[in-house]
Amino acid sequence: MNDALESLYNVISSKQKPSLVFGYARIEEVDKNTNINTENSYNTDNNKTTTTNNNTANYNPNTLVGKQFEYYQLIETNSIHLSSVLHHKSLFDFYGAFDCHIAMRDSYVWDLWLRWAKAVPFIFVDKVISVIDISNAMSLSELNKTDRDKNAFRILSSKERNEGLKPEYLNGYEIDNLEGYSKEFKAETYFKQILPWGMRHKELITDKLSYYNESKIEVILVTKATFDSTIDITIMNFKELLKDRYHFIYIPSSQLNNELLLFVDAVIFHRTCDLKSNDFMKECKKKGIPVLYLLDDDLLNIYKLGDEFAYLAPGTVTHNALIYQIKNADAVISYSTSISQTIMPYNKRVLLLKTNILSRYICDNNLLQIKEGNKENGERIRTKTIKIAFIGGNAREEELEFIWEDLLYISEKYKDKVEFYFWGYIPEKINQISKSKVYTSEFTTSYYEYLSRLFEFVFDIVISPLFEKIAKIAKCPIKYLEATVSGAVGIYSDVIPYEDVRDGINGIKAKNIKGEWRKKLEMVIEMDKNCREEIVQNARNHIMKQYTTESQIELFEAAIQSGILHSRIGNGTVLYVVHSGYLGGAENHLLRHALLTKENHFDVWVCIPLYFKGKKERVEQICIENGIKVHYVNYSIYTDVASIDTERAILESKAFVKLALQYKVRLFHSDTLIPAAQIASHELNIPHIASVYTVDKARLTFTDNVIMADKDEAVDNSLKNNEPTIHVTLKHILPKYIHSDSVHYANIWHEGIGAERRCIRGWIPKAFFDKGEYRLELNQSFAEQQKSSLVFGVCGTVQERKGQHKLIEAVGILKQKGLEVRLNIIGYNHFFPNYMESCQSIIQKYQIEDQIFFIGFVPQPDEELSRLDALVCAGDWESFPQAILEAMAMRIPVISTPVGGVPELIMDRITGYLAKGYEVENLVEIISDFIHDYENNYSVVSNIVDNAFSAVFKECNEHYVTKELFKYYNDIITN
Repeated sequence: MNDALESLYNVISSKQKPSLVFGYARIEEVDKNTNINTENSYNTDNNKTTTTNNNTANYNPNTLVGKQFEYYQLIETNSIHLSSVLHHKSLFDFYGAFDCHIAMRDSYVWDLWLRWAKAVPFIFVDKVISVIDISNAMSLSELNKTDRDKNAFRILSSKERNEGLKPEYLNGYEIDNLEGYSKEFKAETYFKQILPWGMRHKELITDKLSYYNESKIEVILVTKATFDSTIDITIMNFKELLKDRYHFIYIPSSQLNNELLLFVDAVIFHRTCDLKSNDFMKECKKKGIPVLYLLDDDLLNIYKLGDEFAYLAPGTVTHNALIYQIKNADAVISYSTSISQTIMPYNKRVLLLKTNILSRYICDNNLLQIKEGNKENGERIRTKTIKIAFIGGNAREEELEFIWEDLLYISEKYKDKVEFYFWGYIPEKINQISKSKVYTSEFTTSYYEYLSRLFEFVFDIVISPLFEKIAKIAKCPIKYLEATVSGAVGIYSDVIPYEDVRDGINGIKAKNIKGEWRKKLEMVIEMDKNCREEIVQNARNHIMKQYTTESQIELFEAAIQSGILHSRIGNGTVLYVVHSGYLGGAENHLLRHALLTKENHFDVWVCIPLYFKGKKERVEQICIENGIKVHYVNYSIYTDVASIDTERAILESKAFVKLALQYKVRLFHSDTLIPAAQIASHELNIPHIASVYTVDKARLTFTDNVIMADKDEAVDNSLKNNEPTIHVTLKHILPKYIHSDSVHYANIWHEGIGAERRCIRGWIPKAFFDKGEYRLELNQSFAEQQKSSLVFGVCGTVQERKGQHKLIEAVGILKQKGLEVRLNIIGYNHFFPNYMESCQSIIQKYQIEDQIFFIGFVPQPDEELSRLDALVCAGDWESFPQAILEAMAMRIPVISTPVGGVPELIMDRITGYLAKGYEVENLVEIISDFIHDYENNYSVVSNIVDNAFSAVFKECNEHYVTKELFKYYNDIITN
């Protein structure tokens, strides 16, 4: 004991980076009368000195507290006593001090270890460091007392607090702040912990009424039998990025209890297959708590890999539990198409995600230069010796055995020019590599500490062999990401999990045949270092776009909201009601929402007005092509409130009531105003959202706001026996929830009818963004193509509010100025014949017949848009033309009037060209400016289209729109 501190100091001073060292704390009990230690002996067997109790006051005397550090065990309980610890002071500066929150006062030590262990090594010293006298009431006898309120601790400790607990910010830390937690959790914590504390410290207590405000942050409980790095990868990577919307907490499945259901909004079962998880899932389902099941490995087939997985073989208790949980989950999150195919027979609601990594481990490689030479000032150094690494667990033992002779060959050939590193699995015959230096590192479940070491170390080559077995082809390409973190060229088996690796571009592919791996290793070793760096840089660029946590936030959140929505809707139907069979802007917008919902495995129906039955218009065709069922119903459509025929709407609503009852409709979503659907939704207590667009403020009130009582009777008489009676008042005619593609009109409708509002732009399919990326890859100035004239396009039904006539006249004036351009007019052109005649007369006036082309409606607008040098919107009555968003996605410059919500995304000379007004002279001016930039300074145009692409991708990619749409659905259903 005399040299206890010295023992810790000797270890910690030998480490190059800040760390924490700890040893045993011995529990003793001193006889109070004789002051004699009752100790006789104690056990120093590492495997027998720990306990699962959380309070050392409950330990028997002569017990040792402490053991070899394992991060996953720290997650479950604390066995590191404060009195047996030595650490660098800088840990407080970098990662924050003890949390002095009132609700954390009994477990602040455990909380500190949990926060620090994510970032720094915890090193165990096999020595008794401290002695605890449990007979002394003032002794440091407790590790933590979370049995007092373990649920509160789990929820509080899972919130990121390091920054606020740093010394420079600690004075401003709010010790009673519960902002961001659920209403139920606030109330429980307030009454159980904060209020009693406040009664003792009245001078510090603050007003707590704010704690009862409804919280918008959703609490997601994640459970698994034992914590491991997959929790960090699949869930906790997103935690900080989504902290304003979600609060994730992890609890081992062995510690699940029904009280948790008071605090959580959803539960993710992470590869669980035990009976306690079964029971907890049953309780969740009873209480309507959404449950998602997450599989990042093919557990249904993994038993085929060997006896060590026999516990998951069909017929076992764990296999049956696994099947039960997959079947009964509201949705299943999968990480490969192979896993998805295995799951589908048991649960068709499968949501596919990708593995991910935080961008700081990738982008920092671009910012920190990897130098050659000696390490100075924390620089990342690449030595002249080639470092070859295997990083992974024993799941790849047979693969490593398969290429072992190749590794020995490389060692024999290159000797001390190469070094071998085995991080995780360490082969028993590692001593056979005798010609080269070999280094090993044990597997750790502290994932972020592992990534930090990987980042700092700098390897040259990482090998990742993988056999093409049924359970292994379900693996995600995490080794591709980790190899790139270390700055290494990765050599990967040519199998499905590494299909994103392009041989020689962002990695090296090797066949799983004898001798192949030595050839690939030789090739990379002999490769010019600049070529290796180029491969690594290509991998970084690819991962930044496709695999970073930041790039997948919307995909991840969309999966959560989809799972929650499945819980809310069950086996019911989402009914979309369009106002026509033609594919105009409103129909296209709503239909794309229906397609997203269908892709997420909901039962989707589309209602089309009866007039279009048998006409085979485009809306019906799209539904048939995508497996969406269609109903034709007789109903009226309105674009404003003043024109609504209330009596007619009441009579028409009965068809929607019948339909909803027959097909278990759980949600209506219509475009424009369809009061018959709103009345039916009210009568059946089914939520209804109306997507609304342009409107005159003056027409958002009824001209005749009286609904006679006898109309109820008329409706009653019109319904058959056993059908529900419809009772309607004025407020039931108008939607309670509205959605628009522009903030401008969402606000106008909200102010006019008082409905709850949400702005969600239209979903732009991936094909448009892909074509935008292709145009970028071409890297050419279209102004240099020696075109005889630029091609402009305008999209939308040919009608006066779209302004085609003004644009045609602008083309004529530009010709008079010596600027000849071509104009393609895309869209239906047969609805307004008189307007078409007016357009033709303007064409004849300016003699520009060879410059104006009426293309008509096109089913694939991306093909027509790709022919344009710029898209023009000339309208004066629009909400937000979808063609503008599509053009932005395709990196086609946009020129527009400041109509509707267009200025929300199109900023003049930043994301497009915005006219000063709606007149012909405004169009001539802005188009002239564009032509000047295009022909004289194309870099201006190039920057604009780049900015536009980024702006539209943020708001209109599939995953962002899905999560916004489903979040709105969930909020409405919950309310």
